[in-house]
Amino acid sequence: MQCPSCRGQLETIKYERVEILQCPLCSGTLLDEPSLNKIEKTRGRFISRNQSHTVTGHYDGPRTCPSCDITMEKVKYGKYSPKTIDRCPQCDVIWLDKGELEDIQVAYEMFDENTNKTKGPQ
Repeated sequence: MQCPSCRGQLETIKYERVEILQCPLCSGTLLDEPSLNKIEKTRGRFISRNQSHTVTGHYDGPRTCPSCDITMEKVKYGKYSPKTIDRCPQCDVIWLDKGELEDIQVAYEMFDENTNKTKGPQ
């Protein structure tokens, strides 16, 4: 399957014990929402919170879904610090530009930690 960003060949990788497709050329990621939800909740990989991960990655233009070849929609994802991502309205796959997966994961972890601090001991 071809990358919707640079036309590189997507490769299957394991990220936080979840199989996803990633482009070896531009580091974009293709996955579904259940996989993204699992990745958000897994804390196996250290990601620095002191840097922006999307400085060189985000693209606001149209994207074509690599699965079904229709134009993807720009949608907000994440209740904690919403990011604009590309989602296919037909097959529901999600495209994340370089660094966006890490940013989503960090936002979830920071929200989770802050929520647990305010709850106190139970």
